[in-house]
Amino acid sequence: MIKNGLDSFWTRVQEEMFLQDIQVKHLAKHTRIHESTIIKGIKRNSTPSADIAVRIAKFLNVSVEYLTFGARY
Repeated sequence: MIKNGLDSFWTRVQEEMFLQDIQVKHLAKHTRIHESTIIKGIKRNSTPSADIAVRIAKFLNVSVEYLTFGARY
């Protein structure tokens, strides 16, 4: 299910959210990112800005590298 490359950032976010039992609304609230921004990113599979990627990675307690490239550091 996991694809390598930038296009899978949101796939890995969704997988981490599932594993940690986190809803989009909760992620949005705690990262101060609009819920619609997260939903659009998932639907469009777009690459987020560095700021958004860092905030999501910190909240999910994973590295930006993992979310972006699938590599755990």
